[in-house]
Amino acid sequence: MSSGDSHFLDYREKAPGHATETMYQDEHGKVIPDLSVIGYRAVGVPGSVKGMVYAEQHFGKLGLGKVIQPAIRLAREGYPLSWSAAKSMTEDEVLARFPDSRRIFQNDGKGWHQGDMFKQPQLARTLERIMASPDDFYTGAMAREIAEFVEKGGGLITTEDLASYEVRDRTPLHGV
Repeated sequence: MSSGDSHFLDYREKAPGHATETMYQDEHGKVIPDLSVIGYRAVGVPGSVKGMVYAEQHFGKLGLGKVIQPAIRLAREGYPLSWSAAKSMTEDEVLARFPDSRRIFQNDGKGWHQGDMFKQPQLARTLERIMASPDDFYTGAMAREIAEFVEKGGGLITTEDLASYEVRDRTPLHGV
């Protein structure tokens, strides 16, 4: 900071309250491959929204609307895909396993080509909702929608997990 103060904002995802030490193991205690990184059970309680809003409110000068507006525009208007991005999304077998990922990132299964415009109108609407009421993501209708969606997929995030999420403003380590 211009004052010389240093901050470290910790807003990493957290394990849901119902997570257990053995949730990624089979009945014999063997780790189930990829269960901790793919699918709804792999999802942690998100901290990015709260962390970025906290950062803007405590250290920013522009206001949340001005900061988030370019992301809304990019999601709504899209951008042309590079060859590698189009190929990567089209061929990703993990994305193909989940209907919403397949719809959004694999163009409803049709795949992408270099130069195709990648648009995310639902993301634009979500960002607009966050801009209008950031707390809604953690304690309002959006929190309920997130918890219901994750639960339907077999994940563990609850509205209580979202409501209790906290950003930590930590003192960073200093070296000499």
